[in-house]
Amino acid sequence: MKTKAILVAGGKGSRLYPFTRYTQKTLLPLYNRPVIDYALGTIRRGGIRRITIISNEHIGHIAKHIGQSLEDEQIHYVLEEEPQGVAHALQLARPHNDDCRLMIYFSDNITTVEFDNLV
Repeated sequence: MKTKAILVAGGKGSRLYPFTRYTQKTLLPLYNRPVIDYALGTIRRGGIRRITIISNEHIGHIAKHIGQSLEDEQIHYVLEEEPQGVAHALQLARPHNDDCRLMIYFSDNITTVEFDNLV
């Protein structure tokens, strides 16, 4: 059974204000790369090629940065219009992720753990 990933990129980033006034917190740079690139890299190195990204009103900025997908990869973008917590966000992402194992990853988490042996 294939593993898919849900990349949760919500939240207002209030602790990073005013930097997050006009952009999503995971698009802020860390060592000249947006934070979300580190999360996507971790997911991709784990061999996962079906990714759903869920975010707030800045989902368009995220989609513009990431684009559609790499070759042999499928990315779905889901808008969470009204923030109601992580469980609600995961419910919105569910239509793209039935009948599969899931990795749920928060886009502002950076780790050195490699998931290729776990998925």
